[in-house]
Amino acid sequence: MTTRTVQSGGSVTIPCSYSNPGKPDEDVRVIWGEIDQEYCSSATAEDTIISHSGNVTEKYKGRLYREKDPNRNRTEYITITGLEPTDGPRFCCQLYDIRYGHIFKDSRLATLLQFPGTEYITQLDEVMAVSGGEVIIPCYYSKDISDITNVTWYFADRETNDCTHTRIQEWSNAHQYDRYSLVNFTQDISLRIHKLHVNDERSYCCVISTSTTRATLKSEQFTRLVVA
Repeated sequence: MTTRTVQSGGSVTIPCSYSNPGKPDEDVRVIWGEIDQEYCSSATAEDTIISHSGNVTEKYKGRLYREKDPNRNRTEYITITGLEPTDGPRFCCQLYDIRYGHIFKDSRLATLLQFPGTEYITQLDEVMAVSGGEVIIPCYYSKDISDITNVTWYFADRETNDCTHTRIQEWSNAHQYDRYSLVNFTQDISLRIHKLHVNDERSYCCVISTSTTRATLKSEQFTRLVVA
């Protein structure tokens, strides 16, 4: 997932590029949607914000513009102006076949908008490591890390978009459990895995609790660990 930091009242331009669609270019149109999930395959017709014919939903009328890249084939952009914290938070493009009237391809991951001052967690999409060594899977918190009281790392399930599929361990201090530890509980809540093996090649998700709120906060994206 691509993350873009934006300002309220500002603007953002999001690209959509695709390779050979397997159909004549004149039959292909790009449609755009906004979703809550990480994967664009979850988008439905109700999520569409600009259709293949250029119709814009009421929420974005006068604020959303689409254009093709004059220098690159099969690339277009949307620009959203007058950004509001309720926009998105994720945007996806999909390919639409105007001859047969259906969507035939989604962008795999969405573009996430994040506004300064909001509370969120972000992770990398992918981390690579070598079997037998160790790896650090970053987890970034947008506010004061000293407010964190608990950190829990999970194995995530990408197919169901479930961050909390299987718990690895919960931390409220710097203690190490088996092969898992936090880099530094008071400064860096990234996950360190020792003595890697191929079975560690999974998706990982970070969840925190803070002293300023009773609710837990889950990462908006998962990190896929690739072990060579």
